[in-house]
Amino acid sequence: MALHSRSKRIALALFVLLSFAGGVIVLGGAAKATNLCHNDVEAYLKDELSGDAKFGLDIAGNNHLQSFPTPMGKSPNAVYDCGIHLSLDWWIIAYQVFTIKLGLMATLFDKYHSKHIVMNVYVINIILVTFITSVYVKLSYNFSGGEGTGNEMGQAVKTVTAGVITILVANFSFLILFGTDEEQQPKVVPSKTIKVEEQ
Repeated sequence: MALHSRSKRIALALFVLLSFAGGVIVLGGAAKATNLCHNDVEAYLKDELSGDAKFGLDIAGNNHLQSFPTPMGKSPNAVYDCGIHLSLDWWIIAYQVFTIKLGLMATLFDKYHSKHIVMNVYVINIILVTFITSVYVKLSYNFSGGEGTGNEMGQAVKTVTAGVITILVANFSFLILFGTDEEQQPKVVPSKTIKVEEQ
């Protein structure tokens, strides 16, 4: 039984691929931000960091959804601090991978085309990505102009912002198209045999 027309399936697959591209962009930006955090956070928390790196962590560390858990100057484990600081971002990236896989399977195979499950997974994804988009858009404004223009942490944050916006557009489009009416199979009406009596 065909659930969506071929052209709709192609469009759905393109939205999944666009979402995948956004995910790759987010992955690059988040990995860069995490790496910068790991390299600099111990010196930052001991108040020994200066210049571009300090400026980047000042903004990213204090304007993110959750600030660094360790008080200044008392950092036993920098990796732990960065892991806690960026943990929600990485969980959302992991959920995005699951969403892409489900979207592709639902698009290509009728067996996985459960409208309610797919749409619920996408709605949850959109809520999470909207939430983190809000965080990164605000961070991006803090890095705009002045000292923030060429800041490495600022570039990583802006990369994540571009990726999450791409994911949102792709996933909203997928959800709207996936929720449209499916192709209806023509109903076969059983033929009735009419007896004509001869007079």
